[in-house]
Amino acid sequence: MHGRNVFVLVAATVAIWVSSPVAALAAGCPGDNVCPYAAAAIIGQRAEGVLRFPEAITVDAQGNVYVADQLSNVVQHFSPTGTFLGEFGGYGSAAGEFGPVGGLALDAAGDVFVVDSLNDRIEKFNAAGQLLTMWGSKGSGIGQFSFGASPIPGDPPGGGIAVIGDYVFVADTGNDRIERFDLNGGSATAFGEPGDLGGQLDHPHGLAADGAALLVADDDNDRIDRFDLNGNYLGSSGSLGAAGSLANPYGVAVGAAGDVYVADNNNNRIVALSAALGFLGTWGTYGHGPNNLDHPRALATDAAGDLYVTDTANSRVVRFGPTGALQFSWGTSGRALGALNEPLGVAVDATGRLFVADAASYRLDIFAAATGGFSTTWATSPTTGVALSRPAAVAVDPTSGAITVADAGLNRILRYTSDAAVLSPFGTSEAFALDTPSGTAINPAGDTYVADTGDNRVIVVSPTGNPLVSFGSAGSAPGQFDGPIGVALDAVGDAYVVDSGNDRVEEFTPQGAFIRQWGTGGSGPGQFATPAGVAIAPSGVIYVADSGNDRIEAFSAQGAFLAQWGANGSDLGEFGDPTGVAVDAQGNVYVADTGNNRVERFDGLNTLLGS
Repeated sequence: MHGRNVFVLVAATVAIWVSSPVAALAAGCPGDNVCPYAAAAIIGQRAEGVLRFPEAITVDAQGNVYVADQLSNVVQHFSPTGTFLGEFGGYGSAAGEFGPVGGLALDAAGDVFVVDSLNDRIEKFNAAGQLLTMWGSKGSGIGQFSFGASPIPGDPPGGGIAVIGDYVFVADTGNDRIERFDLNGGSATAFGEPGDLGGQLDHPHGLAADGAALLVADDDNDRIDRFDLNGNYLGSSGSLGAAGSLANPYGVAVGAAGDVYVADNNNNRIVALSAALGFLGTWGTYGHGPNNLDHPRALATDAAGDLYVTDTANSRVVRFGPTGALQFSWGTSGRALGALNEPLGVAVDATGRLFVADAASYRLDIFAAATGGFSTTWATSPTTGVALSRPAAVAVDPTSGAITVADAGLNRILRYTSDAAVLSPFGTSEAFALDTPSGTAINPAGDTYVADTGDNRVIVVSPTGNPLVSFGSAGSAPGQFDGPIGVALDAVGDAYVVDSGNDRVEEFTPQGAFIRQWGTGGSGPGQFATPAGVAIAPSGVIYVADSGNDRIEAFSAQGAFLAQWGANGSDLGEFGDPTGVAVDAQGNVYVADTGNNRVERFDGLNTLLGS
């Protein structure tokens, strides 16, 4: 299983708008664009102490702690007692950017090595967060990696890393091997092969230095292996006796006295071994209290021998003494109420409520659109209420106020009344099956348009769940799709579909007859790079979330380019992989800034663009 699990929601907090006016059509927006908006605001928190399934940790010579997680797309820096000191990085594939992080390590100079699991590479930063070098690409050749990275919490990123003297060792999880480099990524060699015999590996993860040897958390072999620095196999951990076996060990660390600590992931505990890998003891049990753990994944020790543990599904760091005495913990959970955890879709109803499809928290979060104040959450967990697996989009019925959610994880559509009563889901029967629905819109009659992404079609469904019409097929000709991911309806009922793989928007009649298309691949005005969302203002201005270019583009109803704003980054008006977009009755635009785990609101476009 490689340690895949379903996590449980815990903790609570509230997010608020942070507003900043921007001079309309005056100074350039981020990306040197002319601002088409008069003011902007943010709901949510990029990181700054928020942890979203922490997967990697290391400690410097002063006892300061570096932590990276699965969904914040940054490396955070804390004092030994958990005071937030700073962060670096951001979502993407450009130099200095990354997604889920599978490992962290430090060298003697204090430089930070990051396993960029998303882009299958290693990035090296100095202590100030400035990129020094990077190496690697996806593949199986020497110097290449196959880490694996997913935004789904039960599918953690691969990779592990340790620095021993002048060597950097990398756990190449998907290729079942260890690679060794010099401190700048040169002189690459590899050892290990798939299997369960001595010296073989099965999805290795965490690495640690044991004197002049390397310890490997051999995940799917449920053991700790030891190699010398040239890759010669030296032995493995034996039976734990009455304590049972390791279950998908993810992390390993060595204490000041030479004892070995293991993050025994699926047993929700820490296992202590002697320097000879003999069993010494365990601590931790499953749960969410001070002495509990929920899928611990990474470990690091300081000079005093204290142990820092990423308590992954509890979204915190826990510090223990060398023998397991609890000292303290820190971290605000990215699943806290009011926080956002991979927001994918947004919608605003007539009463001014902002709905956010919070994918990695399995829920809809509801805010006051005007103030950003958190209101409530629906379907908070797969284990309570109606199970949302991966809500990808949300829409509001303009007549009844009902809410429709595209649940991509369970291949269905859920329809709620405006007061959260759940109506029957649809799209899961053999006669009417969906494949990863990722966009939805509703007309005044209550009919739901669904961007059925995996089936390369749009399907229209009545309020009672009966299919009415379907249009589109796989391809690139007019009227065909390659991953339709967003859909919006104009005042006369025409459907505008974001054809993500073909880098375009297509317009259809309400019955699915093709009308026109616009857009090509690229970064110029009116071009797209994997666009992901679309919304239409009351005036007919069309907004497209141009995800790969980290911007929003505005078009006329006929597809003529009007304006654009945004650039890659985390400042106000910048984006990291924006996905969903919505417009309220006043013409204000809301963007699901997915890579930054927040929503941004842009005001004043009704005046500047006539919307």
